[in-house]
Amino acid sequence: MHKKLGRNTGLVRPEAPLAPPGEVLLDRTFPSTPEAKSAALSELVDALSEAGAAANESEAVSLRLCLDEALVNACMHGNRYDAEKTVRVRAARDKRAWTVLVEDQGAGFREEDLPDPDDPENLLEEGGRGVLLIREYMDEVAYFSGGAALRMTRLRKRAKGRRGELKSASASKRLRAVAHDVPLERRVADLESILSLTRAIAAESDLTRLLHLLAASCRKVLQVERTSIWVIDPVTGELFTRVAEQAGTLRVPAGKGIVGAVAEAGEPLLIPDAYADPRFNPEVDKKSGFRTREILNVPLFSAESDRVVGVLQALNRVEGKLGVYDLELAGLIAAQVGVVLEQAALREQAEERKRLQAEMDLARGIQQSLLPEQAPEVAGLEIAGANRSAAETSGDAFDYVNLGGGRTGVIVADVTGHGLGAALIMTAARAYLRALCEAHGDPAKVLAAANALLARDLKDGNFLSLCLAVFDPENGEIRFASAGHDPPLVYRPSNDAFAELDSTGPLLGVLPEADFEVIGPLPAQPGDVMVFMTDGLFECMDAGEETFGKARVQETVRGAANESAAGILDALLAAADQWTGGRPPRDDITLVVVKIGPDFGK
Repeated sequence: MHKKLGRNTGLVRPEAPLAPPGEVLLDRTFPSTPEAKSAALSELVDALSEAGAAANESEAVSLRLCLDEALVNACMHGNRYDAEKTVRVRAARDKRAWTVLVEDQGAGFREEDLPDPDDPENLLEEGGRGVLLIREYMDEVAYFSGGAALRMTRLRKRAKGRRGELKSASASKRLRAVAHDVPLERRVADLESILSLTRAIAAESDLTRLLHLLAASCRKVLQVERTSIWVIDPVTGELFTRVAEQAGTLRVPAGKGIVGAVAEAGEPLLIPDAYADPRFNPEVDKKSGFRTREILNVPLFSAESDRVVGVLQALNRVEGKLGVYDLELAGLIAAQVGVVLEQAALREQAEERKRLQAEMDLARGIQQSLLPEQAPEVAGLEIAGANRSAAETSGDAFDYVNLGGGRTGVIVADVTGHGLGAALIMTAARAYLRALCEAHGDPAKVLAAANALLARDLKDGNFLSLCLAVFDPENGEIRFASAGHDPPLVYRPSNDAFAELDSTGPLLGVLPEADFEVIGPLPAQPGDVMVFMTDGLFECMDAGEETFGKARVQETVRGAANESAAGILDALLAAADQWTGGRPPRDDITLVVVKIGPDFGK
């Protein structure tokens, strides 16, 4: 028998999936890298959004989250981020639905390894959250080919109503079965209150106000003195009150106390005499002055009834005693509360991702603003530079600095890795280098001082490679220093010769007291081309995972040598784009082209 995963769960089937039916919106294959995944995700979301798959902003966020989880699972869990393995994603639509197929080249998985939605700890695991999130949003989900292929379907005409209503309908049948001793007037009033509560839930979006509304409705319907809503902390497992009428926030360890026992068992509990139950803690009564007589507890379930997310508690019926009818009536309200809590958690996840993305966009904007807007005007030189980041932010940078005496420095640097952490290191390094260039002016002293500062600050194996070339237009001299960086490529068209300069010192941030040498003055002739670059240029790959290579860089420079520095720069970037087929780079690409003119040194 196949293991069930949750709502609309597909079974793991041995056969290959069929092509998605209807009009093809996207068919793309990409390598299993985070960068390629991000690009494919953007294309997929755009294609589905343009086709009308998301009716509003909330659905658009949920759609993006589901698709992101599916692609991440294929790249990370299926192909294990092996860039030699690919993921194919196809999307289509017909009159019935939008369908997305995601296929990886991994070994698949065993049914017993699938996340169990009944285990709350799966919410702490990325894979478990992904499966639950996909099944929360999609209408039909199925696995094929031993788990290596996933088909997701979103119906174009969705059923109206709230999922909680299905539970309410079931509970109402039980309610009628135990209500034979309850006056008809009260039963009608109770059902009207529940109906009004359902309508209020649909109209209220603020979670805090909604939970207080639910607690107040529960107090009114059950005719009790106090109500509270307890929620399970997904990190610690303890229960705490999101709403506790006439009391502060209360916390109970997992499995402890009456609410802990109800949450652990997932069964409602009615205690007619609180002080006779050994699980009851009277300290709360002592502190508040309230006297607890009887306690009604109902577990709060997720929308799929597959896990407990909290407990609804009511204390002391105002007149008479709480009974089975009240327990079932509380179950109707609890069904609403559980759905509200789960939907709120999903919204919070979506908002958190939006917030993180906004922060990344802000960081990218700040970093891009620190790059030179234009090249400096240096007599006898043409200079052009560019930076392309593999992620939202880059670990590469280039800069132009004033070294005094009319000299101009060109800096190209590369922090290990890429992304936000590398970008922060690069921002700090840029500030150091600018200040040190103004203070020292000598390339060797600049690199030594920057290295001492970075070695003090960098942790966990982070380091920085950098090259600094100094151009003196007054006497036509070029000097060069490198800290473990790939040397610049020098091309002399007059004799069609290439040369590479050697590194003059270790990486920055590794050895606190390292020394650096300066090469130069270097010979220069009109027409000479110097290309300073990071390894992202010559290491970019085509669809067959072959690198662009330094030989192709040389061929491109040779073919564009008669162009301006900007023309040579454009030729290199165009050649890289052609080689990769327009796919985003796997690593940051930064390069600066300097072309020597006839007036340099005159």
